[in-house]
Amino acid sequence: MPTESQGVSNVDGGLWAGSVTRRGQRLTISNRVVTKLNFYVARYGSVGDVTYRIRKVSDDSVIASGTVSGLTTSFVWKEATLSPQVTINEAVRILVEYNAGNSSNYVRVRYQDTDVKAGEVYTLYYDGANHDLSQWDCA
Repeated sequence: MPTESQGVSNVDGGLWAGSVTRRGQRLTISNRVVTKLNFYVARYGSVGDVTYRIRKVSDDSVIASGTVSGLTTSFVWKEATLSPQVTINEAVRILVEYNAGNSSNYVRVRYQDTDVKAGEVYTLYYDGANHDLSQWDCA
């Protein structure tokens, strides 16, 4: 099964309720079944389970999701198995989502503050809207 990756990162951003609650990558997946997502993540303070999701760009609906737990204070690659496993053939956002915690207890997600993945962009969600930043890429 083909694998896509972007392992370069030099910055991290937090996720908690009332702030940024999603971080990830916007890209087009062409006729492929995606079974797992892997992000370079850590925690600050205490956090619970974290959700990885694939959402349609067209209407923000969820295509597939999975959960990871046991984040540590050191960054590690954490993988989630997705359900359902469906064929994707459209523009999507692959995301780490966390809508709990606060500025003392949050999820950290690594990204690169330069454009290293052609045709893909870093994406985040706050103030009730998605924001795409073409000059960055998520790890």
